[in-house]
Amino acid sequence: MRKLKSLWRSPRAARVCEELENWTYVLLTLGAALLLYATLTAQAARAAAFPADVGAPTLLFQAPGGSFTAAAPLETDLRISVAGVVARVRVAQRFRNTGSTYIEAVYVLPLPDDAAVDRLLMQVGDRVIEGEIHERQKAERIYGEARAAGQRASLVRQTSANLFTTAVANIAPGEAIDITIEYLQTARYDAGEFSLRVPLTLTPRYGAPDTPEAISAVASTVLPEATPTIEGMAAAARSTPAHEAYVHAVLAPGMPLEWLGSHSHATSYVRQEGPAWSGARPAAKIANGAEAAGRLVRPPPADLYVLDTLAPRVPMDRDVVIAWRPLVGVTPAIAALTETIDDTTYALLMILPQAAAHLTQAGPREQIFVIDSSGSMGGQSIVQAKAALTDALGRLRGGDRFNVIDFDSTARLLWPTPQPFTPQTHAEARRFVDRLQADGGTEIGGAIAAALSQPAAPSYLRQIVFLTDGAVGAETSLFTAIERNLGDARLFTVGIGSAPNSYFMRKAAQFGRGTYTHIASTAEVTEKMTQLFAKLEQVALSDVVVDWPDAVELYPPAIPDVYLGEPLVLAASFPATPDRPLLVTAYGRAGGLPWRQTVAGAQSELPGIAALWARRKIEHVIDSRVTGTPEDLIRKIVVDTALEHHLVSPYTSLVAVDKTPARSAAAALERRNIENTMPAGAQWQAALPQTATPGPLLRWLGAIVLLAAGSLLLRSRVPVARRAS
Repeated sequence: MRKLKSLWRSPRAARVCEELENWTYVLLTLGAALLLYATLTAQAARAAAFPADVGAPTLLFQAPGGSFTAAAPLETDLRISVAGVVARVRVAQRFRNTGSTYIEAVYVLPLPDDAAVDRLLMQVGDRVIEGEIHERQKAERIYGEARAAGQRASLVRQTSANLFTTAVANIAPGEAIDITIEYLQTARYDAGEFSLRVPLTLTPRYGAPDTPEAISAVASTVLPEATPTIEGMAAAARSTPAHEAYVHAVLAPGMPLEWLGSHSHATSYVRQEGPAWSGARPAAKIANGAEAAGRLVRPPPADLYVLDTLAPRVPMDRDVVIAWRPLVGVTPAIAALTETIDDTTYALLMILPQAAAHLTQAGPREQIFVIDSSGSMGGQSIVQAKAALTDALGRLRGGDRFNVIDFDSTARLLWPTPQPFTPQTHAEARRFVDRLQADGGTEIGGAIAAALSQPAAPSYLRQIVFLTDGAVGAETSLFTAIERNLGDARLFTVGIGSAPNSYFMRKAAQFGRGTYTHIASTAEVTEKMTQLFAKLEQVALSDVVVDWPDAVELYPPAIPDVYLGEPLVLAASFPATPDRPLLVTAYGRAGGLPWRQTVAGAQSELPGIAALWARRKIEHVIDSRVTGTPEDLIRKIVVDTALEHHLVSPYTSLVAVDKTPARSAAAALERRNIENTMPAGAQWQAALPQTATPGPLLRWLGAIVLLAAGSLLLRSRVPVARRAS
């Protein structure tokens, strides 16, 4: 070993090392020079193809050939018509191709979870093509064949109760195609106020879906589902300009109003007389022979309200919420709205029990608070959730018991079992909530299991309050878990954020025999939690039955409990009796005391009660998955109902085809998924998109600098070797 060391330190060995270092330095320098030349040449070519007018941050599409095209924003025109409690909403969207190749645009359209989608229009230039309703597989086949033949075509498919996919094929370079979707929904009444919620964006769902329609959409060979992701929506948030919408509403509420406005946007309104809307969808002939073609069936009331947002167009980053409050002292005109088609009458019943019918809740309570701290709650959502939970803890009183469960990828309990409410346990719970941060997955199932498996205390009324954005894919399995394990407890959901999954929130509360509350901002926390606790502290009306005509088909068949400030809402169909007016009586019990209320039927001013009835029937049949109804039977009932009433459903779709070919067989077709706008206030820990900076150039320059540094380091060792010699 000593001989080898002495040989290495000899003058001859030092000269060999010096020669090797010199040649290594020369090779590294040449390599760095070649890399620099190649990088600058490639960047010059890239710069030649890059749009010269890009100044602000802009999301760009890159074609297979390498050329760039700025992503055109989605233009949306939202028009809402309300008569009484029935609304028809028209969503018109323009899909524009700013590129140089034919494209297929695919967009996930969020809609209300109770929307009855019944119309599709595709406008190409001056031509307007009306959509046709077909079974889902047939509609997809028609769309796929038209796409392959170069024909302009559009498809509207339901993926879940509140998510629909719109696809538009063969949009020519420089061309715009307008797609219009119309749907019906009913206004919600709660705590003295009517409201209508129209989603403009969504929160991406966590986990794989568990419904047949969602699974088949993902596996579709004709149109694979464009599943929204946090990464994609984070990229869309960097695009300029963003998706924007024009919002216009006309209301004929049928009663004088104390207040009209929006909880989501700055608005103004004018009061006027005249037709409430123009161009309403023609309906079938009704009992008195009148047609509802572009006008009201009956003259509108004197008071009409026209509402617009203050800004001409608003960002599509939150739900639009329009609300109106009847004048103080005026009883809301809630009754049985009817529509007769052929020999069948359809009715929508809304009865608001008087506050005196609800008694103060007696006995101690046991409340389990569950809070979502997953990654999708990042930003304002976690702030709102923590504020709401802090408010709820402050409303507990001596004698109550409680616990707090936090969840993301896992569920964490504050205590193994519920504890009595004391100043000490209150302070400990406050500290637990203050430490929460948004991160991880949305494993709601574990949190539900933890809440429902808490040991119950005798003589305590258990109430579970669930605060979340509901961003979950496997909804049906969660509803099944609630249905099977609820016992005597009640589950109340609190939706958090500007665009929560309202379908999950509403249905979880339904299966949990509770109610759903939405908090869109921290400014609403106190008001909304006050309303929620008023319901928690009052006895709900139970054992409700309704005296209908014979042979009635009612949805939901099992009438739910009715909480303070909320109406009883039912949809029914029965044989028409033109010579006998409809009179409906509801009976129930509250705290052991009898309750009774009677309302008279009135013809709806806006056609669509039949479609709303069909939508509720479809929802009830889909709900029966939870109790194990065979899927084949569900499919048959849903298809028959949806085709009869011209509705989009999990098993039916609307398709429109322009028979004139637009694209030749030789021309390429490129699919583009149009991302939804990120919800307002969201701060997701997501991968950001590649921007318009010269990323490849910077990476190669970094490699060159490392090579140069390595060669200089080797060169600096030469004098050391000489000194050693």
